[in-house]
Amino acid sequence: MPRRIIYTSALLALWLVTVAANMAAQESLGDAARRIRSKKGDETSTPASRTAAKPQAVSAPSVNADLNATMTVSAEKDEAAYTTRVRTQLEQENFRVLDDVAAAERAGRTRFPGGGWKLHTFYAAVEWPKGQAPVTEADWADTLDRLKRWVAQQPDSITAEVALGRAYLNYAWRARGDGNAASVTLEGKRLFDERIKLAEMELNQSFKLPAKCPEWYYVMLQVGRVKGWEVEDLAALFQRAIAYDPEYFYYHQEFALSLTPKWRGKEGDTEKFAEEQANHAGGKPGDMLYWPLPCEWTD
Repeated sequence: MPRRIIYTSALLALWLVTVAANMAAQESLGDAARRIRSKKGDETSTPASRTAAKPQAVSAPSVNADLNATMTVSAEKDEAAYTTRVRTQLEQENFRVLDDVAAAERAGRTRFPGGGWKLHTFYAAVEWPKGQAPVTEADWADTLDRLKRWVAQQPDSITAEVALGRAYLNYAWRARGDGNAASVTLEGKRLFDERIKLAEMELNQSFKLPAKCPEWYYVMLQVGRVKGWEVEDLAALFQRAIAYDPEYFYYHQEFALSLTPKWRGKEGDTEKFAEEQANHAGGKPGDMLYWPLPCEWTD
């Protein structure tokens, strides 16, 4: 069978698995597949060697393996299994597959049967060291190094940048601990501030990329909250977030957390905000926004 027919069939199958809505400024899986076909192998070259090297042929089995992996992960409907599949791709450093899966979830705005966004679960799968607790510093170093390699190999990847920023945020909380402010050591506070700064730097860098991601707003709202931004500044960022995608309820949750007495608000602010947002959205989308408050919010 001619190679062109093989490629066309594979791309058509991939297209049927994903949804093409909201593709402005997003790379479709068809585009990604064509990019894989034409450029695979370039990411391991230095800029100088890319200039001098001749284009290399790409085997059909290699392209098909990436496409099959992307389709397999994207088609998974069980959240736990999906998390495992995404994490496996990270462990194998199949960075292009990860980018293509995230692009599909972002474009299709796909959810699990319970209503959770697959894109949010995607990031949760790659932001934390794999394995059972306790997580060691060596585990963290391995995860962060892997995410840095992803960023280096895919410099235009909004997904890689957001994943690294989110990992730095979690790494900061590891240094601080989960206790109240009085329980934080001076060294813990120093490391927390240092790592939060790294998270913010990654997110600021990623915002310059042409592609955007709703998870970016969710993570940046967290950074702003822990850095002590004023409510007005957090509210301005939240408005930009809902302008991008009003149904990505995770940044609704995050902003609601900022309105608790523990952070920037007073009693009743969170409940008032949740009700206002739910009424504004109306119907089922509004019900999805009026999410039960985590225990942390009511401490």
